Amino acid sequence: MPTQKQKPNILYNTARKLRKEATLPERLLWNAIKKSRYLGLVFRRQYPFDKYIFDFYCAKAKLDIEIDGQYHSFKEQIEKDKMRDDFLISKGFNILRIPAIEILKNPSEVAENIRQYALNLVKD
Repeated sequence: MPTQKQKPNILYNTARKLRKEATLPERLLWNAIKKSRYLGLVFRRQYPFDKYIFDFYCAKAKLDIEIDGQYHSFKEQIEKDKMRDDFLISKGFNILRIPAIEILKNPSEVAENIRQYALNLVKD
């Protein structure tokens, strides 16, 4: 019988798989934001926490950045997203939801807006 340490962590494996299978908006945003290591801001992608995986995460700002594709506009998904966000906010996280279409239009501008938002969170 494997010990706890030997058991594969399903959430981490899923996060690894999601990094390999990133959507176009996720790849575009990652390419624009990964160079953002100024003022101590470090962004990670597909970051696991509890039972969730953040699309992007900045630990210094405790910021979860979610890329919302079209399916996030369906009633059932809106309800799931609200429950998720409420849970994470109760744990002290900040949530930023960005429509995927905005990233497709201008990933550099979205990345800069995220950096500024994160910096403001750190300053407060």
